[in-house]
Amino acid sequence: MRILVLKTKRFEAMAAAVGMLWAVGLRAELSDLRITEVDPSSGRVEVTHAGATAFTTASSLPLCHRFNYFTSIPANTTFGPGESKVFVVSGLNPTDSDIWLYRDANFLSAASIITGMKYGPAANIGRSALASSVGLWPGGTAFVPVPAAGRTLRAINLAATRTTNWFAGDEDFGSFTPPEIRVTGLTSDPASVFLEFTSPLPASVHRIERRTTFSVLDDWMETPLSVSNTAPGRFNVMIPISTQPHEFFRIKVP
Repeated sequence: MRILVLKTKRFEAMAAAVGMLWAVGLRAELSDLRITEVDPSSGRVEVTHAGATAFTTASSLPLCHRFNYFTSIPANTTFGPGESKVFVVSGLNPTDSDIWLYRDANFLSAASIITGMKYGPAANIGRSALASSVGLWPGGTAFVPVPAAGRTLRAINLAATRTTNWFAGDEDFGSFTPPEIRVTGLTSDPASVFLEFTSPLPASVHRIERRTTFSVLDDWMETPLSVSNTAPGRFNVMIPISTQPHEFFRIKVP
């Protein structure tokens, strides 16, 4: 799985007011921040800087959840390129809550939300609908399932922070490392081969592609093989044995 880094376009403009140029640059840097891991039980929230250059926050950045505004990223906090920092959010509900990072204290403005997510099934909690109005979340009723005890919610990649494609996994606070799909086994019987793999994604998004030659010039073709979910995060694909001298398969996701 390739890491996708979202980078906000830098603006260049001629202006007499230096303060105007500074403000535009600041907004571009703040929009590179992403919430990438959440532990509802302890209130720990990881924020990752997706930008290529370091920057320092000019003012405090509030972390809002269900209309609680008591935790902020302090002013003068420096993020290096790709750096993740962990903050403990006061009073985070362990079973159903939203969590959003704001650029300022204008909590009724969707334009002030930088990043966030919603876990737990209750609809329209906190600022979920507000965030969805500017494409930061799929909708007011969208949510990520609450993780089991001892696990955290982790973004699959930086693009997935704006979707419900998060997964419950072992904690990895302080260093954003997106999970990968890994083949873990290959067994067979007289009629079939069974491919086993692990993945943080739902079964429905995996696609199996096939080709029958060694040549890298030949196209991979999608094949209608069914992916079965055998356990949380574990999958199985049954591949019928054919008469072809060679067959190659790969797992593809969007």
